[in-house]
Amino acid sequence: MNQWQKIDPDRKYWHPGNKGFSSQNAKFICPNCHHEVSFNLICEGCGGKSWVLGLGWGLPGIFCEDCEKGTIVWSCPSCKNNQRLFLSLYYDASKLSISKKRWFQ
Repeated sequence: MNQWQKIDPDRKYWHPGNKGFSSQNAKFICPNCHHEVSFNLICEGCGGKSWVLGLGWGLPGIFCEDCEKGTIVWSCPSCKNNQRLFLSLYYDASKLSISKKRWFQ
């Protein structure tokens, strides 16, 4: 059974160790109109389909595992509003584990 969860906005969760995001375990939910869309991102740089969390310009985003190109925004196809990606991205906790990075070990 799917266990959809939004990723904590704490920057310590947005690091490349949290990887493997794909259409099988992630989706977008628009915070504006609540429209749901399967995570169907394909990297414009290399065609990759597996993604990692990270920071771009200091903001939470999603980046290609292969070439590291990514985005910090997502545009809802229903209401056409650009959304901050970290407010829209959900993952299936039954298929993917998200952990907080320990900055000092």
